[in-house]
Amino acid sequence: MALDAVVQTIAHYRQLEEVGRRPELQYNGVSSEGNNVELFIRAQTLNTLYKINAIPPSLNLVIKPEINSLLDKSSETSLREFESSTEAILNAIINGKTIEGVDIAESIQNPQFRFKSTKDPVISASMSEAFAILMSRARSEAGKKGSAERNRKSDEFAANMYNVIQNMQVESGVTTLQATVDLLNERGVRTYSGQEGSKWHLKTLQDLQKRWAKLGLTDKKPNIE
Repeated sequence: MALDAVVQTIAHYRQLEEVGRRPELQYNGVSSEGNNVELFIRAQTLNTLYKINAIPPSLNLVIKPEINSLLDKSSETSLREFESSTEAILNAIINGKTIEGVDIAESIQNPQFRFKSTKDPVISASMSEAFAILMSRARSEAGKKGSAERNRKSDEFAANMYNVIQNMQVESGVTTLQATVDLLNERGVRTYSGQEGSKWHLKTLQDLQKRWAKLGLTDKKPNIE
């Protein structure tokens, strides 16, 4: 592939960087007049560009030391070649149809999946990278929301258990951790898991005390030691 095409690809990613998106590569001294070109490339992008033969062997590549550790991970990327055009691939994604025996819409859900059209390899590779970035971000956001929801439920459980244990103290006079654990199990009070028959342990109660401290209940927590 001509060096001009490589330069165009680099320029495309540079534009992504300039508008605040995560850059896949950076360049220094890029010129279409010769091969003395230095590229600072993320490992995954380097791996992809090599696979689509978008990098001439004579091109001088400089890998940033801090991303060398990613080179092994980049080999995990799965590249699927298609004879169909990029437009046909995108139509298959939009319409949820298989293309050349591949459920492409399902495949791109995996951030490690990449596709390439032999008809227009550079633009298809760029499109594939864009999908991968979007999917990775979507998973990250979903993970953050899930974590926030789990924390909310944990806080709610801790606040409720504060009242439960406080009432147990008044009724039974228990004051030690072990006595409290034994009484919770005796009364069949469910742990955070909510499963019937789940057992309380010293660590379970100690973790609950830490949650009370986080919620500002430290000064008035049940007197269990």
